[in-house]
Amino acid sequence: LSRLRPALAVEFVKAFSSSLADPKSMPVLEQALRNNPVWANAFWKSVPRDRVSLDNFYVLRSKLSNNTDAASDAALITALVSAERYDQAFEFSNSVSGRSKSEPGETVKRDGPLEWQFAQGRNAQARFNASGQLEVFVERGTADELARKLVRLTPGTLTLRGRVMESQGAGEIEAELTCTSEGDQQRWMAQEFTGKAEWKIRDKTCKYAWLTLKGSAWDSPMPLRSVIADLSLN
Repeated sequence: LSRLRPALAVEFVKAFSSSLADPKSMPVLEQALRNNPVWANAFWKSVPRDRVSLDNFYVLRSKLSNNTDAASDAALITALVSAERYDQAFEFSNSVSGRSKSEPGETVKRDGPLEWQFAQGRNAQARFNASGQLEVFVERGTADELARKLVRLTPGTLTLRGRVMESQGAGEIEAELTCTSEGDQQRWMAQEFTGKAEWKIRDKTCKYAWLTLKGSAWDSPMPLRSVIADLSLN
């Protein structure tokens, strides 16, 4: 049916995804996916959100890798991060790290929120250009988030570097590190980012954190436009 009517693949995937919470369906799904059905790609992109189904989906995805691509990898990592399953998100990312990575400027990032996620709102926008430089826009008289990524912390020094070049307007870019854990809302002091930001991680109480770039152009007579070259995190 999928071969005769490709549009039906979407309907099959809805039914199969809803059955993921039933352990009896797992062997059937696994066998079907091992046969490389034409609906496999659609199935891997339709990651469930409820905890039981996500657990079973993750088990299937760990066993099989046929008909998967950057979009399906990103969908699973995004779902794991949304469910606060950070260990599994990084574990899965490492398991697919041998594949070719998306280049700066590409729409689909294989690692989802483990890569930089950029704002595309009315007041603030950011993106990598074809040269791999980060282009930043902040509307005058406003301030907003530009980009964020999930980072895994270990005791030591976390350093963000980059060459910041203002091309229009006036304002500042700020870097902030905030623990993801609800039980430990540790927040390191935000820093103006002019080329380097550094945080001292002194213990293991916070294992994962959001690294956020924010921009402001409160007193600028025109929108702030900046370019950050050689952005790196060590």
